[in-house]
Amino acid sequence: MKKETIDSNLREFAKIELSADYQDFQDFYQNNKSLLFNNIVQLYKELTKTNESKLKLVVESKLDGDVWSTDFVYSKDDLEMLMNDVLPFYEENEEYEICAEIMKINKKLKKL
Repeated sequence: MKKETIDSNLREFAKIELSADYQDFQDFYQNNKSLLFNNIVQLYKELTKTNESKLKLVVESKLDGDVWSTDFVYSKDDLEMLMNDVLPFYEENEEYEICAEIMKINKKLKKL
């Protein structure tokens, strides 16, 4: 995903608030990958239905005792994360219905 300045007017699609305290980002990521990726799929699905070109996913948790919060911005014209990270995750876990949904989302967004 490309690094960019986050527009404060950008609509927050979802907010994930996790109360657990993780050792580091890798621990957080491995324990929550399915939850994160599911929200990313749903966010891209929403992008197929809206006139908005970008949506924001907010994630908050604790890492090594410190509060960690970040905004991830996904856009209709940047499908790299969806196709290069999310899709292979579901393929590896043999969740082919979600893979098919991702492919439909990708096709719709490329037409827009």
